[in-house]
Amino acid sequence: AVGRNADASWLMVRLLNGQQGWMKAADVVIFGVEELPIIAGEDEIAAEVTEVPTEEAEAMPAATSQVPVTPTPGPAAIEATPEAVMTGVVNVTGTRLNIRSGPGTTYRILGKAVGGETLSIAARNEAGDWLLILRNDLPNGAGWVAASLVRIEGDLDMLPVSTEEFSSPASAPAPPNTPVATASPAKDAATPVATATPSSAAQPAVRTTGATGLSGKIVFQDGRGAIYVYELERNEVRFLTNGFDPSISRDGRKVAFVRDGIYSIDIDGSNERKVYGGNQLITSPKWSPDGRWIVFSRLLGEYKCFDTEFFGCVSLKELSGRFPNIPPAILGRIFLRDAERISLPNFGLSRVNAEGKEFRDIAALDSALAPDWNEAGIVYQSKAGLEITQDTPDGDTRSVQNGHWDWDPDWAPNGGRIVYQSKEGPRWEILSINPDGSDPVYLTRPVTTLVDQLPSNVAPAFSYDGRHIVYLSNRNERNDAGPWRLWVMNADGSNQRPLPIDIEINYGFGGEQVADWGP
Repeated sequence: AVGRNADASWLMVRLLNGQQGWMKAADVVIFGVEELPIIAGEDEIAAEVTEVPTEEAEAMPAATSQVPVTPTPGPAAIEATPEAVMTGVVNVTGTRLNIRSGPGTTYRILGKAVGGETLSIAARNEAGDWLLILRNDLPNGAGWVAASLVRIEGDLDMLPVSTEEFSSPASAPAPPNTPVATASPAKDAATPVATATPSSAAQPAVRTTGATGLSGKIVFQDGRGAIYVYELERNEVRFLTNGFDPSISRDGRKVAFVRDGIYSIDIDGSNERKVYGGNQLITSPKWSPDGRWIVFSRLLGEYKCFDTEFFGCVSLKELSGRFPNIPPAILGRIFLRDAERISLPNFGLSRVNAEGKEFRDIAALDSALAPDWNEAGIVYQSKAGLEITQDTPDGDTRSVQNGHWDWDPDWAPNGGRIVYQSKEGPRWEILSINPDGSDPVYLTRPVTTLVDQLPSNVAPAFSYDGRHIVYLSNRNERNDAGPWRLWVMNADGSNQRPLPIDIEINYGFGGEQVADWGP
């Protein structure tokens, strides 16, 4: 560790390979932290990064901003196109850096930059604590980032001073007159909610793709703040709104997603509104089959467990459940004697109705993430593996599959099979399984092992009729690991092929709900 923020809740760490970035102090064991120099303020870090785990970390939700959307003052667009003066590298580890519409944490988030990403820097603000960067996928091609979280390759004083502020929506390909989120007073709450106002930016309305022979609509995210609708029968992709973790209702009319809480928007881009949420981390909203309810995962606090080599992080109670015939004292001596007891973020399941009312917690195990709801119940990922629970006051949860690295389940309509992703050494593959835990089957496997890096297949979701699965893969034409693309396959794993979409997609192995498929 080479530095800290003011209250020592974040540490600047340097790895053996020379890389350096910010980590939460609670995630490491460190002594003498008070003696480290202060190199950033608490507000700068807390506002400008959101946690995204690496493949080796405990599952957490994909990064989403939980900062209320606020009106953006100032001019809507720059008068002249700025030019890059120097470059910088995003100096965070296990997090994403927020890109904002102005030089401050009160401005709305336009996108995110990943750790290690090289940024083109055009200017700074007067104080030098915010940088104006250039990126093609941003509105007007530019946005602001906190200077303390960027390693600048040059002299900061050589940058020109800018006062530009942007009020365009947080993603590039928004069509003309597309409704976008701006703040207006809520009817029954003190916090601002998003309502539709037309964008003045003239941008392409749709992107035409090749024919797929598929039907329905796929909503998907690019991982940088933009959500799109893919009209399969019309071979068209159009920008929908800004947010993360999109979920389409069973009738195909509405999309739920996360921004600073849970939002709902009609599939045509109208009637966007905030449904539920405040100052809490919320992820993975999913509609009930009848469209009346939305289940989601939210941060509850922390849970304590023993970090074991064979079972992951487990409690003695969980071990006793796995080995009911062995006395707990003996189990503890066998498996927990040398294990460290640690604290991890604890997520639970809750639901509200489509109007954001009738809140209720749902019975779930620790670290409950990525729920999916169909007629037979709610399947979700927990630290113990895949589980099924019910939306009832006295609901119980039961095991489907015990696997520390079994993530992101999706349940076929009407109670069919469950698909999920599982870590296989350095890569991830997609499997399907019956709800009772029987007959697990690999749907994806490496085509060849004679490659530099084996590709991964993640984030599966059934089509509305259960016949197909959309998923994310970084498999390229050489069957090596390359850029992430949306793929589709039959429900039995056959006929795998990429969808003809040219939109760049980011994925951080954080259980992101990348795509959903409706009629």
